[in-house]
Amino acid sequence: MAGYYKEAMDTRHSAVAIICDPRYKLDLLDFIYTADGGINAPMYKKSKAHFQHVYSEYKRRAVRITEFNRQEAENDAIDAQDSRSSTPEEEEDGQEDWRINPFYGFADHLAARPRQPVIDQGNTELQRWFQEPCIHHESTLEQQRAYMCSKIYDFPIVCQMARDYCAIPATSAPSERVFSIAGNLISKKRTRISSENVRYVLVLEELGLIS
Repeated sequence: MAGYYKEAMDTRHSAVAIICDPRYKLDLLDFIYTADGGINAPMYKKSKAHFQHVYSEYKRRAVRITEFNRQEAENDAIDAQDSRSSTPEEEEDGQEDWRINPFYGFADHLAARPRQPVIDQGNTELQRWFQEPCIHHESTLEQQRAYMCSKIYDFPIVCQMARDYCAIPATSAPSERVFSIAGNLISKKRTRISSENVRYVLVLEELGLIS
């Protein structure tokens, strides 16, 4: 089994999936590569580097999404302000807003102020994930799911990575089995069956409704 994991760790998706797993993280890699130097083993460092690289990509994506949402909110606010100012009646009524509204002109003040640069505080979430103790390695799927749900606000990027990478099958056997069943379904007498009907039949067979 250790040999299988060693071969799997040579691929990025396997390394990320293992480190995202709350049962293993880096501790399993340290255990597997004990004879090769543990945390100083080349494959240990390579697997950790894979995880850090993917984390950086997800973090940049999260920053872009946040910036896009902020710009959309600003544009909506500007559009709403323009629609209010375009009405003559509202413009007359708003001439005395500065007397009764303590926040009058605050939006213009924020818009005119130079934007502060975003300071990168480092991979604090990544460091905290490495320091977080692992759950028991025999935890059930329900316990693992409950743990990740409880940590979604503490580790939002890592949880997103876990949803994406831990869903990847460890082997290609299931997909190859589907191809084999589909090959038996499409025969010389059924060459005109549509791809949509093939999918329906495969799903019904997997659910055990037909045989």
